[in-house]
Amino acid sequence: LKGGDSIHTFSKTDTVVFDKTGTLTMGVPEVSAMKDYSNASEQVLSLAASVEKASDHPLAQAVIRYAGDVTSYEACAVETVKGCGVKAVVNDHDVLVGNQRLMEQDGIELPEQIKQDLSDVQNTGASIVLISIDKKVAMLLGISDKIKADAKKSIADLKDMGISDIIMLTGDNAATASAIAADLGITDYRAELLPEDKMTVIRSLQDAGKIVTFVGDGINDSPALAAADTGIAMGSGTDVAIDNSDVVLIRSDLESLVRSLRISRKTVHILYENIAIAVGTVILLLAGLFAGYIHMAIGMLIHEASILVVIFNAMRNSSMRLKYK
Repeated sequence: LKGGDSIHTFSKTDTVVFDKTGTLTMGVPEVSAMKDYSNASEQVLSLAASVEKASDHPLAQAVIRYAGDVTSYEACAVETVKGCGVKAVVNDHDVLVGNQRLMEQDGIELPEQIKQDLSDVQNTGASIVLISIDKKVAMLLGISDKIKADAKKSIADLKDMGISDIIMLTGDNAATASAIAADLGITDYRAELLPEDKMTVIRSLQDAGKIVTFVGDGINDSPALAAADTGIAMGSGTDVAIDNSDVVLIRSDLESLVRSLRISRKTVHILYENIAIAVGTVILLLAGLFAGYIHMAIGMLIHEASILVVIFNAMRNSSMRLKYK
């Protein structure tokens, strides 16, 4: 928790917004479905893996792992299309690896069979990666990322703490987002978002009077982390995300998020108690002084005793084993 201001603002949170990949999910996706339309799957995977080597996105790494020890080529004219995928020239072929939006932007049409396959795979909760070779879709990959074991319980705990607005943001398609949100018990989600769209969502919530905490881990989350009232980065996330955050969850588990919110609320509650004790003591001393009941010795005794009360009260929050109702 980076300082008193961060603790105070975090304690007032009424809306928590989660990025999906690496935050609610493990962040280590694997290929769970494959549809080959080329009859040369090894060659297609080889070209795709050569392109994806230019990206550090979790989906790109999943493609590389799935491709395995296929022949690797040198990719030229590599272009990363933010929120969509990667395009490049590999072994004299124009190769695109990304989502449906990337294909549409490049004027690549999807036949009805591919659209049906795409819908079927999306409905399983998998993210979609399409591989296009020379303006023709050659393969469809469904990539699944396991939900963190503590995610569902942590979200339920946040609701029990009075956080009524819990929102999931993702660049995935709506069908995938819907399946994951339903599994987690989240009713509000926004899909097919670019990094700047996430920041726009945060701003719109703030404009509506919400005190927003955003939880993310990737470099694409940095704008939203900076825009939120409280930005929370997972300890396993990128350095940029951590630098732009107000709170860092060292263990990268969501139980730490719940515990840090409880600690922040408890800290601020004790702070207000100590202010009340200090101000009350001053008022008591002044009243006693004017009434003639307080002299120098007893005044000093009461004052020093109140300082000890404040110190011991503050130390209640320093225990490593706090118990909460």
